[in-house]
Amino acid sequence: MKRSFLFLLLVCASACSKEKVSLKDDRELIGDYDWVFSYGPNNTSESFESHTETYGFRFRKNGKVELIRNSEREFIGYCSSIYNDQNGETTILVIIDDSNFWFRTDGDKLRIENYPIANHTNFFKKQL
Repeated sequence: MKRSFLFLLLVCASACSKEKVSLKDDRELIGDYDWVFSYGPNNTSESFESHTETYGFRFRKNGKVELIRNSEREFIGYCSSIYNDQNGETTILVIIDDSNFWFRTDGDKLRIENYPIANHTNFFKKQL
């Protein structure tokens, strides 16, 4: 009986754990990205120059992702999965506070929907 209970507990614990992905094999993703501009419906656009707040993301080798606002870490999450397509674009699923963020990158550019400007495609550029 004890063995059955321990086995069941072990199975439940492993089933409930969230999968995290390391970025050690995706070194080109590691680094800091700054918000450059956002492109929205009806051909509207906004840029960091028109805002008093700054936004960015930091991708770490261990898979952690930090959301930076005004040079301060606001949220921390983790990479859950990475997909590479035949066009050379990489899609990264990042989970922050149980919310899914889908990043798409091609080289030193990163784009994400709805952050920081809702209903916009937001573009970030990797710091050199």
